[in-house]
Amino acid sequence: MSLKKDFGKRLKEIRQKRGFTQFQLAEMAEIDAKHMSHIETGRSFPKADLIEKFANILNVEYNTFLISNI
Repeated sequence: MSLKKDFGKRLKEIRQKRGFTQFQLAEMAEIDAKHMSHIETGRSFPKADLIEKFANILNVEYNTFLISNI
């Protein structure tokens, strides 16, 4: 897999474990739901500040998105 796809897959797993919908996380991160979808499917990769927002919202360390276990 590619870095973009791996990141998106981990983000989706964590989001779901935290009980958020894709739309809810997009809204809290102040991004368009379509952009959120593109990130989770590996078509897009977020900038560092957005990764930091995701980590804060989901209450994880930013590097959690790059490892296989929570």
